[in-house]
Amino acid sequence: MRVASFWHGGPLSFFEIACIKSFIDAGVDYTLFVRESVENIPSGIEIIESKEIYDGDIETLGDERFNAGVYSDIFRAHLLKKTDYVWVDTDVVCINPSILENEYCFGANRRKKTINNCVLRLPKYSPALQLAINFYEAPVPIPHWWRKEKLKPLLNRYRAGDIPTLTSLPWTTTGPGILSWALRTTGEISRGQHWHRFYKYESALNHEFLQSDKPVEFYEDATTNMVHLYGSTKIHVRDHFGGIPPKSSYLALVCNRHGVDPRDFPIPAANTSDRPKPYTRSRRQTP
Repeated sequence: MRVASFWHGGPLSFFEIACIKSFIDAGVDYTLFVRESVENIPSGIEIIESKEIYDGDIETLGDERFNAGVYSDIFRAHLLKKTDYVWVDTDVVCINPSILENEYCFGANRRKKTINNCVLRLPKYSPALQLAINFYEAPVPIPHWWRKEKLKPLLNRYRAGDIPTLTSLPWTTTGPGILSWALRTTGEISRGQHWHRFYKYESALNHEFLQSDKPVEFYEDATTNMVHLYGSTKIHVRDHFGGIPPKSSYLALVCNRHGVDPRDFPIPAANTSDRPKPYTRSRRQTP
């Protein structure tokens, strides 16, 4: 089984290295697609230029993390369309890789009818995959699945000549947003697995992975295949723990399990805000 991810934005920290090594240690072939030279690459992985899959550019205005996230959403769709890789985010810990063998592989919340695309495998012929690509390539990307009250302000701006772009839409629109709608529309959402197999929480805003009073069984049980740590966990470690995870936390345990010393690869201090930006950037329609 081969998995792949994309990285942009400086050297890898212990956070990404431990996640990548969790797959390697489980016997999974790992490929990291990049746009430029990246430091701290762990041994045992393949590095490929991302333009071999998708030749688009990363938006240079605004929040770099947000723009790279949009690029990553588009990139993974083209990756699945053109190759046999399974996509995994660089903040996913591998516990049991057997689930990656499924033709459809993603965590689905069937009550909410939503998915998370941190781990994603769809067949090349998937209608939902093509619907997502169609949205990415639309001259005017309108998230038509939004509720009327949410969609109305965007449509009013469009009528005024303010044309939305993919990087002007809110966080997750180009990822879980479009994919959840597409998979619901085609019925393929039923092919996914229970979301608990990939992530125990639907966010990590309460910093669950940094708490030191919970045993490993709290995070991993017999049903756990992957653990999604979320980017917000990394940001909290950077901003509140000096770039090093708290001792006895689950994150520190993962590092120890895979032979990664966080002190060798601390999360670097931020130069700019990493907060996701709301709908702010668009292109003005000219007469």
